[in-house]
Amino acid sequence: MKTSVLGTGSKGNSIFCELGNSKILIDVGLSYKQIKERLNLIGESPENIDFILVSHEHQDHTKGLDVFLRHHKIKFYIQKKSSYILKNKIENYELGIPLNKNEMILGKNFQIKTFPLKHDSLSNSGFLLKDDSGSMLILYDTGEIPENLVDKVSDINILVIETNHDVNLLLGSRYPWHLKKRITSEKGHLSNEQSFDFANNLIERGTTLKYIVPVHISEENNHIDLINKLFNSNFLKKNNLNLVKTYPDHPSEVIKL
Repeated sequence: MKTSVLGTGSKGNSIFCELGNSKILIDVGLSYKQIKERLNLIGESPENIDFILVSHEHQDHTKGLDVFLRHHKIKFYIQKKSSYILKNKIENYELGIPLNKNEMILGKNFQIKTFPLKHDSLSNSGFLLKDDSGSMLILYDTGEIPENLVDKVSDINILVIETNHDVNLLLGSRYPWHLKKRITSEKGHLSNEQSFDFANNLIERGTTLKYIVPVHISEENNHIDLINKLFNSNFLKKNNLNLVKTYPDHPSEVIKL
């Protein structure tokens, strides 16, 4: 397995993953030009992408999908409810494969398990990706960790998790109250503390976790120093973990298992 977060944040999200013998994108919330440039920076190319996973229909996860599919007619997977809203927005909509909740995607050398997340979208999927080298959990755009998820994913090696906001920064921000309420609700976004608690729970359950990858970081209501304060060097060293930095405007380092 090999992965890199091509870009993340409120302006657009996309993740590259080499899974078994397949190369995929998780979300296409960046323009086609940006996707192409950032794939090139990590030694990859849009021409080699085999399929796309779409977590949900929001623009910061889908705005580049239409143009990407015009250039490369490959299949994409998305939950049924979210697919409906894309019908009139994507020229090659017929390439979409609608998913039910808790569905499995099986390939020759990999498997992907989808599971529902609460968010203020028509639907939203988290993903557990596995191949012979290891596994990766992708969990973002939700205000609540699914109940008992920690018991089902104890063998993961890479955790890509939303660290959207610091609660104190958010509550003291210029955001209107209705927006603060939305972000902190179960259908909003995970805080730094929620993400750390989940990672810590995984470790306490004896996980094989090696990498923590914080994503969807708010530019106004969070800061990398606050994330580093929680996932501090003592915590990382004690648990033999690596904290991988992600960015809104260029790809992260490439993680290889």
